Amino acid sequence: MRNKCGNGAAPITSTADYASKFCVIIDAGHGGSDGGTVSGKIIEKDINLSVALKLKTILEDNNIEVILTRNSDEKMSLAQRTSVANDSNADFFISLHCNYYEDDAQIAGLECYYNSPDATESKAYAESIIHAVSLSNDVKTRDAKTENYYVLRNTQIPAVLVEMGFLSNYSESQKLLSDDYQEILAQRMAEGIFNKIKGDENS
Repeated sequence: MRNKCGNGAAPITSTADYASKFCVIIDAGHGGSDGGTVSGKIIEKDINLSVALKLKTILEDNNIEVILTRNSDEKMSLAQRTSVANDSNADFFISLHCNYYEDDAQIAGLECYYNSPDATESKAYAESIIHAVSLSNDVKTRDAKTENYYVLRNTQIPAVLVEMGFLSNYSESQKLLSDDYQEILAQRMAEGIFNKIKGDENS
C-alpha cells in the first residue's frame, strides 16, 4: 500500500480494500492551556483527544491511514492545525469538539459542520456522518450545517467539524465522559466516513 500521508505508518491488513489509499487527518480540538469548554470537572480537550484516538484505531483497522494534529495534551494554533492538513497529501479532515449552550441546558445532540453550500464534498461527508450517527439509538443527532470556522475555511481538502454533544446538558456530558459512549461515537463517525468513501468508489 502506498503511504499516502507520508507519516511512516505501516499498512494494516483489512477487507476494506476500497479505502486502501485513503488518508484522514483527525484534529482533536483544543489542548494544553486551551481546555476548550469546561463544565465542572469536565474539560472538552480531554474528550476530544480520547475520541480522536478511538477513531484513529477504527480507521486504521480498516486500512485507512491517519494523521493526528495532536496525540497528547498540547496546545496547537488553528493555523498549525490547518497546516498539518494542507502540507499532507490527505483526503479528508475531521475536527472533533464538544458544544455548550448556556441559554438552554436541555439542548443536546451531535452536530456536523462544513464551510459553505459550495463545499459539496465536505457537505457530503457531514451528511454521511450525521446519517450514520443517527442510526444509533444511543446518540442524539441534530443537523449537518454550514459555519465559517477557521479550520473549515482554511483547509484545502474536504473538511468537517463535529460537535459531539453539549457539555451544558448534564445527561449528555456524563455520556461524553463514558469510554463506551466515546467508542460508539467513534464507530458511527467512522461508518459515516466509510459510507462516503464507498459512495465515491461506486459512483
